[in-house]
Amino acid sequence: MNKFYFVGYLGKRVEEEHLEDIMDDREVVLISDNVDESKFKNPIQKRLFYKMHEWKRISDKEPLFASYWNRFYTLFNQEFSPEDSHYVIFWDSAISQLYSENFFATLKKKHPEVKLIFYIYDQMNRKYSKRIERMTHYCDAVFCTIPEDCDTYGFNYFPLVFPNRNISLMRELPSSDIYFMGNNSDRDEKLHSIFEYLDAKSVKCDFNIVGVSEEKQKYKGRIKYNEGFSPRENAEHTLATNCILEIMHEGMNAVTARYPEALSLKKKLLTNNKSIIHEEFYNPEYIKVYSDIEDIDCEWIKKKEKVDYGYNGEYSARELMKKVVEVLG
Repeated sequence: MNKFYFVGYLGKRVEEEHLEDIMDDREVVLISDNVDESKFKNPIQKRLFYKMHEWKRISDKEPLFASYWNRFYTLFNQEFSPEDSHYVIFWDSAISQLYSENFFATLKKKHPEVKLIFYIYDQMNRKYSKRIERMTHYCDAVFCTIPEDCDTYGFNYFPLVFPNRNISLMRELPSSDIYFMGNNSDRDEKLHSIFEYLDAKSVKCDFNIVGVSEEKQKYKGRIKYNEGFSPRENAEHTLATNCILEIMHEGMNAVTARYPEALSLKKKLLTNNKSIIHEEFYNPEYIKVYSDIEDIDCEWIKKKEKVDYGYNGEYSARELMKKVVEVLG
């Protein structure tokens, strides 16, 4: 049997948002706790472990006594049955933030039969990209959501993983014309401007912006602020809307979860991400790209119509697993 281990800073949100439909599969193991804290003999040892790895993140250097710390990783103590084929898929936050290069080298030596796969879902022009690039030499395959990075580094392309959800279990919420859910970061002014424009055109907005300080909550009572939704609640709001709004962070052009979300839940998508026109399921009838607010077609947003991208779960984690086996055998 093929067995797949998903490792990284998974946590409940990532598991629900990306891996929900495979969580109960018998061939899948989710390793959410990267560090087995039961292995620490005392609080000092535990504190030193995290201190060494914090220093690694800051300085982009291997932690002192790197090989000593390997024993505390959950994956390092994982048993791999000889009768199965094993594929370990690392989400890139774990690659860059927690594991040392020595860990990958030692794990590969300890279990040469186990295939190590990196799944990189952010752009490579980041602070820790050099470290990620170095670590890829220890793996058997790298999959990436960014076509340009696949071309540059020779990675295998696979879009952002998104689950096939059972929408029959969702609540029915009041309808909206357009829905936005996301962190503020550098987007609050853009979001407020778009809200003003859409509201003036009688577009019914369902906006929830997280991480907005009290003094910047310009439309409190009309926009939800800092009410974080679970992935399931987010899906319920998406089902209740006619169109999803995506606004990219400055300097980013990678496809976000809004794209597979629109495909899976059969919703229109309004975005300022120009690169989306190169995606496999891009359809100009259902996806509109804008540069200026005045470009936005409010009548298109409000128009009720059947949306069908011809999407059949091609971006699910199960499809990624199939692709891994196809590439590595």
